[in-house]
Amino acid sequence: MAGNQKISREMAIRKLGELAQAPVNDAVKLAFLEEKERVDGLNLMALTEFRRSEKGVVEIRLVDRAAIWRDLAVLTDQRMGDRAEQFFRSLEE
Repeated sequence: MAGNQKISREMAIRKLGELAQAPVNDAVKLAFLEEKERVDGLNLMALTEFRRSEKGVVEIRLVDRAAIWRDLAVLTDQRMGDRAEQFFRSLEE
């Protein structure tokens, strides 16, 4: 997304929906790749953190889908429209 592009309510709802449904299997595949293997083509949208220790222990953190679904519920609730608009205006500043 370009630095000056405004975030619309519809765009946020669409992106949150994509994130809420993002596959996690590629994040698991990443844990088993050898160092020299390429990660091109992996969908890591749901991955928020990835660590591999010197001993080979892997830690994967994924997005909080429950929180995303709550946010989507608020954004799509017509009664919450004004609050959502205030939220997006604050993001633009």
